[in-house]
Amino acid sequence: TNLSVFTSNPNGLTDTYFNNDTTNLSLCVAMSGAYSIGPAGDFTTFAQAIAQLNCAGVSGPVTFNVLSNTFTEQFSIGVIQGASAINTITFDGGAGNASSRILTFAGSAANPHTFRLNGTQFVNIRNLTIRSTDGVNGWPMSIVDAKNCIVSNCNIEVAGAGASATGSNLAAVVLNGSTTSMSTVSSAIHNVYIDSNKIKNGYYGIYVNGNLVNANYTYTRNNTIDSAYLYGIYSNNMTHKCNNNRIYMRVIGGPSNSAGIFI
Repeated sequence: TNLSVFTSNPNGLTDTYFNNDTTNLSLCVAMSGAYSIGPAGDFTTFAQAIAQLNCAGVSGPVTFNVLSNTFTEQFSIGVIQGASAINTITFDGGAGNASSRILTFAGSAANPHTFRLNGTQFVNIRNLTIRSTDGVNGWPMSIVDAKNCIVSNCNIEVAGAGASATGSNLAAVVLNGSTTSMSTVSSAIHNVYIDSNKIKNGYYGIYVNGNLVNANYTYTRNNTIDSAYLYGIYSNNMTHKCNNNRIYMRVIGGPSNSAGIFI
């Protein structure tokens, strides 16, 4: 909804200056319910859906059903007005459909991500393939200072030129406090679950950098981590609960000091 508000004859006098008598405002209706993303969906791109979220916020639980497609996009979700433990926001490709719901992007040093949660709360991501394809910079799933979020049943891959690369700015999943520096700690990340995903390639499979000053937790469980170069899971300064992860390190060309988990 677009509103234009203007004045005339201020204080009963003729207006001799018209440049300050009008203001325009765009308002969006808060989102609630189910929507679809894809060529034949309610939104054709993730960028469109996220723009609507940013404008409108939510007034109830929202689910974006992702249709079969390859989306060559890079995007970031920040704080969404109205999101809560009840009013969650879910991006779902549908059970068993991750291989046909593909998000892919070649990032850069300034923007290494494909899908980013930045200060976000109460977002669930499931049944998607999320890839980076640059040979030097790639954090396909970037989680910065987020809380109460779940990434589950996804394929998360450092792909393309990065699949066999050995650069340290390649990690399939990054949980930290910066959009550009992997080593920056986060004192805010809390209650984030990385659950039942297939995670492939990268210098690190999962990289977690928190701050022990705060009693914050992250959870990594039931994931299959394949072909990481140095560490399958790197965890620093965070109460990080890991269980039932299967880790297979890079067999050919891996360093002698590689490890499945480094704490």
